[in-house]
Amino acid sequence: MKEQLNLSGEWAYQEDYGSGVSKGTLKLTHQGDVINGTFYLEENTEGETPFKLEEEVRGKIEDNKLYLNGISYTITDNPSEEEFDYFLDNWEGQIMSNDLIVGEAEDEQGVLGIFSLRRI
Repeated sequence: MKEQLNLSGEWAYQEDYGSGVSKGTLKLTHQGDVINGTFYLEENTEGETPFKLEEEVRGKIEDNKLYLNGISYTITDNPSEEEFDYFLDNWEGQIMSNDLIVGEAEDEQGVLGIFSLRRI
């Protein structure tokens, strides 16, 4: 009998979006068809001061893929103290196993990245 997929838990996150990297964790709850979570990230873009944020997400699983959509964010640490725009993300990842998801992320500005999620 096939094991029931459950993505609840904490995941290590890494994304390379060409001009920088994003690293952190994702805490997911997966109940039935409903997936909710929070990314805790540090963004490191070339030529800019790194900052930290939390991004709330909602999503679904369809055809062995995880789809997450950013719904809100909070900047939690901004050392430069300069104001800037942050664009919410959407993720589409292939579920490789119960412990690994890889795929693409795209923000509302059209910036693409390649990400991996590994269960902690």
